[in-house]
Amino acid sequence: MLASRSLVWLAVCAVLLGLSGCGSCKTRGQEPIEYRGGHTIPPDNLVYETSAPFGEYLHFPAGRTYDLMHELAATPYLVASYIAFNRVIEQDDDGNTGNYAESAGNQVVVECQDEERVRVRNDTCADMYLRVVLEANAESLEANHPCL
Repeated sequence: MLASRSLVWLAVCAVLLGLSGCGSCKTRGQEPIEYRGGHTIPPDNLVYETSAPFGEYLHFPAGRTYDLMHELAATPYLVASYIAFNRVIEQDDDGNTGNYAESAGNQVVVECQDEERVRVRNDTCADMYLRVVLEANAESLEANHPCL
């Protein structure tokens, strides 16, 4: 009797563990998706963003890799990334959204950055949405980590 209760309890724990998302997912090895959307900000074209803060973010599931084709006048020195769990971020009448935050840790991994692209990858098992802002400096033309 005690053995059958233990087996039932073990089976319930295994099912709950499987449903909790505590498993393995593939976060490496996916082909990068070239993203040519977004826009640079005139007149100097030294700032790029994939979308406005209150707009449509990029789908960023586990392991997704984007090559952000930024068209900046120089290699970006700053990569700022924001994540959300809603695809479209809207501002309420009171100005408060609470729908996005700066990424942290391995949520957005910058794999390389040069004069053409910045490659970012979701190194987590979470399904989220992404916004990236890049800043360049006209005097700095060297690639930090060239994309090959």
